[in-house]
Amino acid sequence: MEVILKEDVEKLGEKHDIIKVKNGFGRNYLIPKRLAILANDSNRRILAEDIRVETYREQKRLSDVDTIIDVLKGAIVHVTAKVGENNKLFGSVTSQNIADAIKEQTKIELSKKIITIIEDVKSLGTYKAKIDIKKDFTFEITFEVLAEEGPEPVAEEKPKEPKEAKESKAEVKEKKAKEPAEADAKTEEKVKEAIEDTAAEEPTAITETAEASGQKEEPASEEAAKQESDEKGDGPREETSKED
Repeated sequence: MEVILKEDVEKLGEKHDIIKVKNGFGRNYLIPKRLAILANDSNRRILAEDIRVETYREQKRLSDVDTIIDVLKGAIVHVTAKVGENNKLFGSVTSQNIADAIKEQTKIELSKKIITIIEDVKSLGTYKAKIDIKKDFTFEITFEVLAEEGPEPVAEEKPKEPKEAKESKAEVKEKKAKEPAEADAKTEEKVKEAIEDTAAEEPTAITETAEASGQKEEPASEEAAKQESDEKGDGPREETSKED
């Protein structure tokens, strides 16, 4: 059976090529994977129209050839690739990679079909590629293969400060048991301080009481002495007159 390739397929052909394959391979692999379509009359007409449109676009892109040449000859195109040990590449750098890099860096769109890599690219470094910009006119460009950037490093988390260990039930119980004893001790200490303060003030109070008592007892002593004298007969006797 004949099919039309919709993409480049290794060892089979490039996009838009019409090729013959076994029925089982075409129906069970290429067509279900959307790598090809059946090459019937309708699809052939669509293919012809697609090729016409792409050719027009290619001619339009190459209309200002001199400008394209000036830009690309003076630039180094950077192509990124995955690398392993000793800067060896994983996979390879293709013409499509260079075309994509040119478009990204210079806004110039080129078909991969006009780009040919001159040297084998197996590691990081600078290489040459050839561009067939138009019939019978070819020039070289320089491209540099750089290591593809990996994912951004994850910010290190600051170590969390250890939380204070919660008190066990036994510790809480013991703490509650100590609280009344501590309160009693504080109360006892306050009572003791009050007693000491009272004891310090007692001598002054006693002295003041004694002085007050001495002043009040003096008159009482004089009156007692007079009474005692009267009782002994020292005082004046009452005059008695009896009429004989």
